[in-house]
Amino acid sequence: MFELSPLFTLADGDQEFLAELIAQYRYNIANFAASYSAQLQAGNIEELNFLIHKTQASLVMIKGQPLIDMLTQGTTLLQTNQDTAAHAALVTAALQELQSALATLAESIT
Repeated sequence: MFELSPLFTLADGDQEFLAELIAQYRYNIANFAASYSAQLQAGNIEELNFLIHKTQASLVMIKGQPLIDMLTQGTTLLQTNQDTAAHAALVTAALQELQSALATLAESIT
C-alpha cells in the first residue's frame, strides 16, 4: 500500500537524515492515528478534514493515496450519519501497516 523509496531519494544517501525522516514519519503517523480516531468517534467533520489535509503531503510522498481516500471516506460516512466503527478499524489497520513498514525500514538502516 505504501512506497517508501521516495524517502531514500530525499535522503540522497545520508543515513542520518533518512533515520530522522523515518522517525518524524513514525511520530506524525502515531499522533495522527490517535487524533483521527478520537475525532471520528466525536463526529467532528471539520477537525477530521483538517487532520487529513495536514497529513496528506506526507502520505502523497510515499504513494499513500489509498489511505488518503480511506480517510476521506470517514468524513463522508459521518456526513451521511453512517456507522464509522468498521471504517475506523480499516484506517487503524492501514496506519498500523504503515507504522510497521516504517519500523522495519528504521531497523534496516541502523
